[in-house]
Amino acid sequence: MLQQTRSLTSQLAPQSEFSTLALPAHQQFAAWQDSIRTLFEVRPNPSRPLSAFYASLSSTLLDQRLLISRCTTSAQTFTRTPLQIASDGMDHYLIQTHISGSQIVNLGNEALHVCPGDLLIIDLAEPHSATTTDFSHLSLVIPRPLLSPYLISPDNQHCRVLDRQNPLTRITVNHLKTLENHAKHMPVSQLGHQITPTLSLLACAMNSMADDRFTAQKHVSDQLLQEIKHFIEAHLASTLDSVVICERFNISRSTLYRLFEHKGGIRNYIRERRLRRSVEALLVATPEQRNIDIAFEHGFQSEAHFSRAIRLKYGISPSSLRKPGSRNKLEISLSSTVNESAVGDREYEAWLHDILKTD
Repeated sequence: MLQQTRSLTSQLAPQSEFSTLALPAHQQFAAWQDSIRTLFEVRPNPSRPLSAFYASLSSTLLDQRLLISRCTTSAQTFTRTPLQIASDGMDHYLIQTHISGSQIVNLGNEALHVCPGDLLIIDLAEPHSATTTDFSHLSLVIPRPLLSPYLISPDNQHCRVLDRQNPLTRITVNHLKTLENHAKHMPVSQLGHQITPTLSLLACAMNSMADDRFTAQKHVSDQLLQEIKHFIEAHLASTLDSVVICERFNISRSTLYRLFEHKGGIRNYIRERRLRRSVEALLVATPEQRNIDIAFEHGFQSEAHFSRAIRLKYGISPSSLRKPGSRNKLEISLSSTVNESAVGDREYEAWLHDILKTD
């Protein structure tokens, strides 16, 4: 029994090592594109030959709750589209800091420059687009329910860049570097004790550097916001509007509008949730389920309205989403010409979609 206990306490965290470097040059980008598709669509730098592309990703699963990775790769463009968001159902924060290289994040008409030492927060439930140089960076993937209770404004974190000159940013970046450096050598029993301090430190940096975009939420009850979201999710097929919600929670319309201002308004939020759940339903629909049935189940009043809304949002028809293999448009498998064993392993993909999945 003592020997068994020692074995359990000394067990190391699961590791994943992915690299394209052992592949022929013409296969390296395709292998990377297929693997990282679990998070982003990627395009190579058009000014570089594909034969010069490379990518490696070393990941450690921390206590089955967080995923920390070091990625080193060539210049490229990363995008995360509304259709991918609706299809994969991921609801995580992605925290990044560059060791070398940089990226430009496109946020509407604004271009955010992210340099070594900065902290970039990406909300994987939001669309994303960024262009990078050759880079090496650390990434920490955190399911929203783990980090959001620590944050003043959990739904207003997308594409925030915490400046490297701020002492709290430097402390947090140093912590992530130390954690990544030692995680693969630490017993699982010890790694479990690192989760709460890591979340607390990240939240300290994120909360203390809230700029004007986030101060509006500081005085809003996050508990009320979450309760309304849960209510909406449970009643997507019902009549949902500001009157129903205000009566249910005994709040004014102005309060409700302020709560959902960052989501484009309450009507837009309800519509977005209905569309996202509809896509999920279409991807797994059986032949017996009609489009109009799925439409009614998600609060749409007609099949024509449902079809127009799906096309407008995702650029694809409901019928096309239902075709066999439609999910594979987002998860294209490796070409048979690629020696998959040469890339090491792709365990981190399963961790993201199975172990860390929250939605």
